[in-house]
Amino acid sequence: MTSELEIFIRRKTQEHGLTLTEVARRAGMSRQSLYEFWRRQSLPNLSTVVELATVFELHPLRLLELYFAEAPSDDPPANAVLDVRYMRDRAHLTRVLFEQSGEALIGLDGQHRITLYNAAAETLFQRPAEEVRGQPAETLLPQHAIARIADHSSLMSEQIAPPAERARGQLRIISHRGDGEPLTFSARVLEVPLADQSLVVLLLQPAPEAQAQQALPAPIGTGALQHTSATGITHPDSLPDLLEQMMRFSAWLNARMGLIVFELEGIDAAHERLGGEVIEQVQSALMRRLSTHLRRTDRLAQLSTTTFALLLPGIDAAERGQQLAQRAQQLIREPVSAGALTLNLAAPMGVAIYPDHSEDAETLLRLARSALTDAQRHGAEAVRLVDTALTRGHSERVTLLQELRTALAAETVELRYEPIYQLGSGELTGLEARLRWHSTTLGCIEHDALRTAAAEGGVQTALEEWLIDRALSDAGTWRQQGLPVPRLTIDVSAASLREETFAPELLSNQAVAHKLAAGKLELELSERELGDPESPVMQRMSQLRARGLSISIDHFGAGFASLLTLPRIPADAIKLTSTLARDAGSESDYQALTGTVADLASRFRLRLNAEGVEDRETAERLHKLGFQEAQGPHFRAMLSAEETGALLAEAMNPVS
Repeated sequence: MTSELEIFIRRKTQEHGLTLTEVARRAGMSRQSLYEFWRRQSLPNLSTVVELATVFELHPLRLLELYFAEAPSDDPPANAVLDVRYMRDRAHLTRVLFEQSGEALIGLDGQHRITLYNAAAETLFQRPAEEVRGQPAETLLPQHAIARIADHSSLMSEQIAPPAERARGQLRIISHRGDGEPLTFSARVLEVPLADQSLVVLLLQPAPEAQAQQALPAPIGTGALQHTSATGITHPDSLPDLLEQMMRFSAWLNARMGLIVFELEGIDAAHERLGGEVIEQVQSALMRRLSTHLRRTDRLAQLSTTTFALLLPGIDAAERGQQLAQRAQQLIREPVSAGALTLNLAAPMGVAIYPDHSEDAETLLRLARSALTDAQRHGAEAVRLVDTALTRGHSERVTLLQELRTALAAETVELRYEPIYQLGSGELTGLEARLRWHSTTLGCIEHDALRTAAAEGGVQTALEEWLIDRALSDAGTWRQQGLPVPRLTIDVSAASLREETFAPELLSNQAVAHKLAAGKLELELSERELGDPESPVMQRMSQLRARGLSISIDHFGAGFASLLTLPRIPADAIKLTSTLARDAGSESDYQALTGTVADLASRFRLRLNAEGVEDRETAERLHKLGFQEAQGPHFRAMLSAEETGALLAEAMNPVS
């Protein structure tokens, strides 16, 4: 007769799109063993139950519950466990099963006391139960191991959460037996709600002889590492050594390591206003706060005056790295005091994972910086994981850049245009040029990701030169067809503006050569790249405007440029980040903020544009707030050069 357990396993197998053979393989068992399990022909092996539950993404107790739910009434009990299986008390059943299991098990309560220690664990540790039960976890486990177990379990940490719905990752731990000999084993972490209490159960597997002989790496963050005098964290010169130590430690743990690089937004401006000594006090207070809330094995390091790194060894998944980054962000957002001064800071963060993204320390750091750059484009509170589509290893990065250089030479990069419309009248007033490239190895890569890759590979200026030349060429073609060409907006970087090929006279002449008035060519820079009013970038922007070119500030509201500096920015327009534009349509606080920006822009005669507008309601609210222009999915999708020509013809000859 088909059992409820068999029906359940077959149904779950279908739901996950697997075969029974594949399920058995993933659970580390044969198909025959799977049959024997659901026929209940022997006591279940707990490791097998855990692995099988992992395949189906559920808690192992669910399988055990079904295993013991049906038992033939004429089958006499053979021992205490079989006697209990006739009962429906799952909690009692589970505890007895754990005690009787042939696998070594340790159970810890919320106070980190050992409340479960079965006979197999006695044999493994060579310590009698009466010496261990009721004692602190430190009796059997080292402190760093307990910290990692707590990190895997809400029951042993300060997190307020129900027990995990499945077994957590496997940890590698080194301890000592009762006779003082070293003992190396792996542990699966399982949260188990019992009748009287909830336990964190560790399923222990002794390490093979070769692994057991591997010594624990040298303590991390020690030795000849230098530390900064102001904050006491690892000095930039010692970061490579610290990274190497952390990576070796994580490899020994058979785990991942998270590398978080973050930028303290607002520090530069505060430095000019308050002086270096005060800023050092603020940074020191912030680092102490972060260190207090970190795990014992985590480390902080300084990369520059405003850039820092957080190293997280022993994490079980990339998502855990992102979660810890968000926790650090929350701590940074809390006001920081230094004497009578209080500052509000924010920190966009980039996250790279060892060994997923790279096994090389230098490459891993570069990728984390790249992810930080991506985060900065999305706002001061963004957290971005390394884009695996562009960073599948150093060799693929080299291949990508070589392919991109070839594509630029062959002009196989695609240029598309996003229409910009006047709010209220609906008139087409501009076009923003956007890149797209179909890589033969990595597939379709869009504008922002492509510019990031080009910047890291040293070909950003070449890419932007190509972008301007191609966009002006398209504009010249439209003019030859007798079509009216609106303002043409092109993204450029501060690094490119410093190049001689972006000299104001050359760009102005280039526009005129393609029969486009200089005022119709608009260069757009991100707010984060502006610098102070006396910076070389600001000076170049003033020179470009003097030659008749237009300047727009993109992602306004994503950085920390003060609204009071608006009249000192040499620009003709500002563009609100898509996040602020979207929220302005739904939240009163953002409506008030965008209204203030609109009032100031009007006072200083700056054209105000909103990007990323997704619906009519948002467009109407932005118009009422004083925005002149908008772009986004609500208006038009991206268009090819040919489709844009058709749109210009339509605008010239509207259907009555």
